[in-house]
Order: sequence, then structure tokens, then C-alpha cells
Amino acid sequence: MTKNMNNSPTTTFKHPHLQSFLKRYPTHQKLLLHAAFPLALTPELLYCLRENFVPDSPWIAVSDILLFLCHPVGFQLYEMSPDVRNELLHYLQPEELHKLSDFMVEYIRQQLKTNYRADEDLGAAPQWTALAYIKPEDAIQEIKDKIQALLKNQDSRKLIKFASVLESYAEIDPLIKAGLQPLLMLASGEYLTFDFEVVTVNRRGEIIKREPKQATYFVEDLGNGVTLDMVAIPGGKFMMGSPEGEGRDEEKPQHEVTVPPFFMGKYQVTQAQWRVVAALPKIKDDLKSNPSEFKGDNLPVEGVFWDDAVEFCARISKATGKEYRLPSEAEWEYACRAGTTTPFHFGETITSELANYDANYTFADEPKGTYREKTTAVGSFPPNAFGLYDMHGNVWEWCADDWHGNYINAPTNGTAWISRSGTKSSRGGSWFNYTWFCRCASRYNFDLIDDNSGFRVVRVPPRT
Repeated sequence: MTKNMNNSPTTTFKHPHLQSFLKRYPTHQKLLLHAAFPLALTPELLYCLRENFVPDSPWIAVSDILLFLCHPVGFQLYEMSPDVRNELLHYLQPEELHKLSDFMVEYIRQQLKTNYRADEDLGAAPQWTALAYIKPEDAIQEIKDKIQALLKNQDSRKLIKFASVLESYAEIDPLIKAGLQPLLMLASGEYLTFDFEVVTVNRRGEIIKREPKQATYFVEDLGNGVTLDMVAIPGGKFMMGSPEGEGRDEEKPQHEVTVPPFFMGKYQVTQAQWRVVAALPKIKDDLKSNPSEFKGDNLPVEGVFWDDAVEFCARISKATGKEYRLPSEAEWEYACRAGTTTPFHFGETITSELANYDANYTFADEPKGTYREKTTAVGSFPPNAFGLYDMHGNVWEWCADDWHGNYINAPTNGTAWISRSGTKSSRGGSWFNYTWFCRCASRYNFDLIDDNSGFRVVRVPPRT
């Protein structure tokens, strides 16, 4: 797809409405591209866009665009369908997007002098629309900062107004892919935040950096006073697998994967959570109420069959009306790394002060540590930069994927790799394993059951 469309009157669009419109009105293309930038249009605004950006466009193009490619949403207020608008915006050059953003900021400022709802009608902060197609992550960060400032000031009136305005951005594909959905929930009061500290260590296991972080999450009520915290994981790209000089054949070749936003359990599923869900109506398989060897409400459930983990997800999904499932291997590793590229999200190694594993064995230059010989309560150690706990050690975590001996022809879109191989992939290592098995890229295959296996769940955010 080229982006020099402003100078090409014969460009072929994919959307049939655009194809038929420009076949009938080929001279309207330049104005049409600019008309896609505002979230909503008025005849006056479209005339102003024509005068300021494409004065050579025929004046009749204004009425043709509004009548044939838009639908009315209020008095002299029109909107394009999101799929038409998204396709058009992809063709505008970055410099043109910035110019349109500046124009809309000034236009809205002038309109507010006589219409206090102009920002709601036409879309506040038009720079986010521009950034969405240039640097969507920056737009998401600005929106997040705005929400956090409103929450900090406890300004409920402005937050409610902002949540309403933010809804108008819910159909901008780059923003959705960059993680807008959790922010919509946060602004509407459905979401919570928590603060935590991320630590980084050197090869000797010494903490060399401490960094404050904040994550957003929602709480799923499982009943009987038991809840499930689900953390928002932003979408993004990462290099999956081990680089040369690290890891085994099954972790190669290292390859880039694009992962859409999702929610992931803040902790490994606990025995208390397991018992509540095991008491729910059966979907396909029976569940033991207490399969774990090490007993404790806040300990991770272990000794779980892969089929049991799938049944657990099915029962939660049925009870809540939301889709819960096991993570794909790509989602799991992306979530574990949380933006890092080192063997562990903590850095070059781990210590028994940071995770629960067999610390009689070392990975780099760190000293030997404590081998606890049992599971520990979830959340006992520092989280990663996404706010996820126990991604290294404690219990193995089942993934949705069938086992493959390497990454040749593996999916690159974050989905599970299913081939009916008869064995399943597991991640993260356990209390029983030494450091090598606890790396971000480490993976292991089990025949649907392992004494040290647990899991955590994911949920894909719904499209608005």
C-alpha cells in the first residue's frame, strides 16, 4: 500500500464504497482523504478543510462526501463508517496528519467560543488521531497519562466527560491494537490500577536498578469471596525464542511476533480459585477439588492435567460470559519478557530472592541460594514490568499450543500453534527445576500431565 495518494487520482481502494464513490467522483479524492481525519464532520468543517488544504477540489465534493460516504449522527453532524475512515487515514503522510491535527485543534478552539460541546461533537485531542497512524504507542501513553491525572485529582465530572469523548476513538484500529480497550475500561470506572517496583540484576544477581511501575487490571468475582485479578497486557512486537549462543534447538529460530492486547492472570491460579471453579457445573470433564500435593489457599494449584486447565477456563467462561482460555506460547513469552530481551525478565540471571526454583544450581555468576523444595504463595517475589508475578519458577504453566520441536513455520501473529501432536507446551519452570528451565524462552513438552504443572489464564478484550 503506497502513501503518496494525495497526488494520485487513480488510486485503487479496497473498500467497495470507496471504489464506487471515486469511480463516480474521481476529482473528490484529495478532499476525501482530508475529510477522514475528524472523528465527525459538519458541512462548515468540511468547507474549511477544502479551503485550507485542497482549494482546487470542486465545491460540490463537500455535499457528495457527506451524502454518499457519511451517515447523520446529529443536527448537521456526520460520521464515516470506521472501516472507510481507517482505510483513508492510512494513506495520509505523517506531515499531513500533523497539519490536520494543528488545524483541528485551532478549529475546535474557535468553535468552543460558541458551542461548548464542540470538543465532544468533533473529537477532542485530534493529535491522538494523528499519532494513531504515526506512533500509536505515544497516543496510548498520552491518553493513559490524561486518565491517571483525572483519577489522581478525583475529578469525576471531567473523567465521565473524558470517557464519553474517548469512546469516539474506539474504532481507530491502530489505537485498539496498541491497547486502547483497557484505557476505555479504566476511564469508565471498570478498571483499577496498582503500583509496584521492578528490579533488574546483573550477572552476579545484584540489584542494579529499581523502577516504579503501574499496571491496570480488572477483578473477576468467582464467588465465595474469591476473586481473580486480570492484568492488561499491551499489544506489541517482540523477538520470540533464544538468540544465538543461548537456549536449545526448540527455542529457535528466533523470530518476530506481533501480539495483540490481552488480559493475563496477575498470579498463577491458586488452590482457592481452583476449588471455587471446580464446584461450578461441568462443561466436559470432571475436576478434582484439591489435586495439589502442597496444600494452601494462596499456593498455586499443581498436578493439573492440561485438559483440566482447559475445563477450568471453560467453566469460568460459562459463568462470567467472558472468554477465558490458556495463553498461547507467544502470549506467554511476550508477557514474561515484558519488554526485556535478557534470559530472565529480571536481567542476566535470577536468585532465590527473586523466584522459587532449585537454587543449588546457578546460571551466571550469582551465588547459590535456597532450594525450598515446595511451592510458595503466589506474589511472594517481585513482578515484571507488566505487573505479573511468578513468571519464573514455582509451577510450570500450561499453554494452549501443541508441542513443536522448533519454530520453523511458527505463527507470527501471537496465536497458538495447533497441530494435534498429542503433547502440550509448558512454560516458566518450577520449584523443582534449576535456572535453565526458568528462562523466558525455555519451553518443555509434557504428555498432558505433570506433577509440577499449574497455569494462569488469559482473556482477550472484546472489541467495542
